[in-house]
Amino acid sequence: MENTICIKGVIFKRITESSFKKLDPSNVLFFMISQSGAIDRCGIIYLFTETESFFMEKQDYKEGFIDEILLSVPEWGLINVYFCDFLVIKPAIYDSFVRELCARNLRYFWFETAIDVYDSRYKCC
Repeated sequence: MENTICIKGVIFKRITESSFKKLDPSNVLFFMISQSGAIDRCGIIYLFTETESFFMEKQDYKEGFIDEILLSVPEWGLINVYFCDFLVIKPAIYDSFVRELCARNLRYFWFETAIDVYDSRYKCC
C-alpha cells in the first residue's frame, strides 16, 4: 500500500479515516467521495485543502461514514459528478467552481478542472 499517489501531476498523500475526521473544515476546498457502487474508483475519497491534497481508499467504509461526513458539512455544495461519485465543495468557492465546470462542459471531469484551477497550490509529480 503506497503512501502517495500521483494523478495528473498532483501528489496525493494517504490519509486515515481518523485523520480525515480531524481536518479543519475551513482549510478544505473540496473533496470527492467515490462510493462503493462507483464504476472505477470504488471507495476512494480525494481531498483538496488550501495547501495539500490527500486520498483515502477503503472498500468497506463503516456504515454511515459517508453520511456522517456529508452531515458535518451541511452548508457545502454537493454535485453528483458521476455514477456514485459526489463532489462536495466549500461554499466560498462553490459558485466560481461550478461556473468553471459549466463553462468547460466537463461536469464528469471535475478533477481536471480542479487541477487546472488549483494546481499551483500542490506539489506536482
